[in-house]
Amino acid sequence: YLEKSQIYKQGEPLKALPLHEKTIETIYNRLNDSKLWKHQTDALRLLLDGKNVIIATGTSSGKTLCYQIPIIDNLIRVPSPGLRAVIIYPLNALVNDQLVEWEQMLKEHPQITFARFTGQTPNSKIDYERRLRETIREQLIDQSFTQQELQREEERRLEKQLRSDVPNRLNHRDAIRANPPHVLITNFSMLEYLLERPVDA
Repeated sequence: YLEKSQIYKQGEPLKALPLHEKTIETIYNRLNDSKLWKHQTDALRLLLDGKNVIIATGTSSGKTLCYQIPIIDNLIRVPSPGLRAVIIYPLNALVNDQLVEWEQMLKEHPQITFARFTGQTPNSKIDYERRLRETIREQLIDQSFTQQELQREEERRLEKQLRSDVPNRLNHRDAIRANPPHVLITNFSMLEYLLERPVDA
């Protein structure tokens, strides 16, 4: 079925909100100079004032930004180490989508670390690279390479992928446990394990 796109009221200018200038710059870049909606700026004012907020608006209305912005603002102002925000989703697909969102938001802030912790998260650096290799091999399966050419192309793509990895994204459980990220994105089931397992508690 078709659903009519909602039209929302324009919100306050970003500069009118009590945000750090680096936060404002980050959001401007993320929005490509478009403006926030009123429900977003109303929510931000409450959240920045320490209030709890429930946001009930339509699909693609920018609810994610309502909690991303205060988290980023706080981490820019007080960049102390340790886990500072846990974001919980019911499905891994949503977790993976949000990982991309945070990657885009934090690419200008390498001091702020983030990670995904689900059943799909590799255990170690070796496991992470092995999974990358498997993905690359699947991409190359229909290519007409000799065995040696295939190995060289696989190594080339692996090196390229590792070089392009965002430095502040922790890619495996060993890295997450050694230095907990500022922002952890997970699901309900994995959060329960994290709270119960001695290795993760």
